[in-house]
This record gives sequence, structure tokens and C-alpha cells, in this order.
Amino acid sequence: MNTPIPKRIAITGASGGIGRALSLAYAEEGAIFFLCGRNEERLQETAESALKAGATKVKTTIFDIRDPELLREWLTFIYEEAPLDLFIANAGVSSANSKDTLESSEETTRVLETNALASIDAIKAASDLMVDAGYGHIAVMSSIAALYPLASSPAYCAAKAASRIYGLALGDCLRSSGVFITVVCPGYVDTPMSQALSGPKPFLWTPEKAAAYIKKRLIKKPVEIHFPWILALGLRLASLLPHWISRRIMRRFAFKLKQTPKETIRKYTDSQ
Repeated sequence: MNTPIPKRIAITGASGGIGRALSLAYAEEGAIFFLCGRNEERLQETAESALKAGATKVKTTIFDIRDPELLREWLTFIYEEAPLDLFIANAGVSSANSKDTLESSEETTRVLETNALASIDAIKAASDLMVDAGYGHIAVMSSIAALYPLASSPAYCAAKAASRIYGLALGDCLRSSGVFITVVCPGYVDTPMSQALSGPKPFLWTPEKAAAYIKKRLIKKPVEIHFPWILALGLRLASLLPHWISRRIMRRFAFKLKQTPKETIRKYTDSQ
């Protein structure tokens, strides 16, 4: 029996990167999207592209997902009409040490608030509504950076690890409720976030390739998705080694921001 493609879909951080690509990947006749982001112009471009690609209806909302009240109001408004089939908690910001400085306190706080706390708030708010409805699927956009503590990006790794573990744990709690949670851990994807980094980017995927792969895998509602598999496997194996050995290996793959953290905060504020 074929699993139906979700039709009512909400995506955070949909104005660019993987969020935008997922919007277009799911765009087909009958698809109804609820998209949110911080950049109104780019979010509207995503909406228009989704409609041209075949989506039946697209509703956009501009707000900062770090505001839990606005986040829950948005999801509640969606559920007043009908339950969601799929909620993709995608919004996030990047961080890394720059060439001459470590991550600032300002940047660290922003990354933890957005990629960890706001992501967890979104997962919990969506799961509460889905449990009441009796069904639903949540995709948590983590990262393979959650699998190993990269010295190049302490805050990003910590935040993505938090959202990953929370998603996995809550998914186990909800197994009997009809609600499924899948944690997605992408590798390097060619988005403005990764373009802000200098250094090796092994097995770089396009956003379109990543979105197509995520869509294909989500149909089966797996617990976790990693790609590319060889990079994820390498990080998992590195995490099993004594840290003094693994860190010597991982130094070869260190990256830095091309700009200062403050400049990056201002430029990349929306989606992965």
C-alpha cells in the first residue's frame, strides 16, 4: 500500500535554502502550504514559485520563531481550519569561528535560541496539536554536525545536537499516538549558510537534491535521516574514537567564516 504524499504542510524558515527547496519539492495539485520566515520578499518569492509549480494554496506569515507565543498562535491558526499532514521545523541560523576570532557571546546566544530552543518550541507546539488530532508527521531539521563536536562551530553543533536528541526522545514518547517524528541530519548543502564558510565541504549537495532525498525518505516515516551517508558514517565513527585521536583527524576538515560573526548574523538570519 502506497503512503499518500502529504497535502497540508507547514514549513518554518521557508524563504531560502532547504526550506524553499522543500516547498517546491512538495508543490503539486492539492498541496496547501503554510510558510513562515523573517524575510518577506524572499518568502513571497517562495510562495509564488510553489504556486507556479502546482501548489493549490500558499499562506505566508512573517515572524521570528524565537517568539514562542507567535509560533503557537501561528500553528493554532492553521489547526483551526484543519490538521497538518506534515510540519517541517526547518528554520535555523549558521555559526562558526571566523578567521581571527571565536564565536561571540551574541552569536552563540542567537544560535542556541534559534536552532535549539525555538526548534524545540516548534516541535512541542506542533506535536501537542497533532496528538489532539490523532495524526501528523514532524520533520526536525538537525544536522550531521549534531553527530560530532566540530571545533570550528561549537554553538551550531551544540544547538543541532539538542534539537536532534529532543526530536528522537519525543518521537519515542509519541509512538502510540499516531504522531511520527523524523530527525533529518543533512551534510553540506549549497545554501547561503554554507557559502559563508571557507574550507572543505565534502560531498556538497544542491538544495534541490537534498529536498528530493528528504521527501523520498519521509514517506516511510523513519526515525532519522542522514545524508550523505558516507559523511555521516565518518562522523559517527569519529565519535567512537578517543577524542585526542578524532580531533587530529577532524582538523583536516576545519572551516571558518569568511566574514566576522556580527556580519554573518546580520546577513544570514532566516533558513538553512
